[in-house]
Amino acid sequence: MGVAQPGGDEPPTSPVFSGPAPFNITQPLSTAFKRVNANIGPWLGFSALAIVSLVVLFLVFMTVIFGGLFSSISAYDPSDPTSVDPSAAGIGAAFTGILLMYPVLFALMFVVMVFMYRGAFEEIDGRRPSFGTFFRVNRWGALIGAWLITGLMAVAAQIPGYILMFMGLGASTQSEGAGGALVILSYLLLVAGSIAVAPITALIPLLVMDGRAKVLEAPALAWNLVKGRFWSVLGAMLLAGLVGAIGIMLCYIGALYTMPIQMVAYAEIYRQLIGGRRPVPMA
Repeated sequence: MGVAQPGGDEPPTSPVFSGPAPFNITQPLSTAFKRVNANIGPWLGFSALAIVSLVVLFLVFMTVIFGGLFSSISAYDPSDPTSVDPSAAGIGAAFTGILLMYPVLFALMFVVMVFMYRGAFEEIDGRRPSFGTFFRVNRWGALIGAWLITGLMAVAAQIPGYILMFMGLGASTQSEGAGGALVILSYLLLVAGSIAVAPITALIPLLVMDGRAKVLEAPALAWNLVKGRFWSVLGAMLLAGLVGAIGIMLCYIGALYTMPIQMVAYAEIYRQLIGGRRPVPMA
């Protein structure tokens, strides 16, 4: 069964198999490297477009934010009682720009993620995506809903850690030792919360995009897929995430290559769990 997206019913162009198979922690990353390397042109082209779009958008917001600050300072005339205080005007403009910047950047990153998953599903379905294939996506309403649910789950997983952190900060006024211990525990709780929901939140958009679950059904189905092999799934996702992080640490240039690897690995992890079409491992 191919991905339930436009063109997903097209036949594979390389050998595939489907059906149950033992979960393999390292196979997703191995498959991702081989599939992306065999079709490197479209992947690098789309990655470059995505990164350039994010950088340009960021620079536009930075220009607006700092431009507002500098223009308010240059227009200020201390001898004119009607002149606006530059600190108030500049800070207001900067704050407004920052409030707008993060939602817009997060929205663009969501769109990039969806397009890259579309290409990743093509690879796992045994086809080689062209540049245009990345943009063949439907079900946008459900995908936005999945994005919101994963965000809410991630925030909810952090709440106990933040509560403990505030308790530690409050306790530090009475006892630095007790307060410091609570703060350290809060950091551990934040990490534990992130780990606990990571496999589930990673699978939710894939389930929705693949047409296997509706938005509200996806969290429960994701948990059912993961619960019997949580640590194996987490380990496979951490390996893929580590590759993606290495690319970002290389001044983001490496992300041109590692982002596709990470996305294809996630799609392979998902298909190992739920079944469906998967490529025969390449030599």
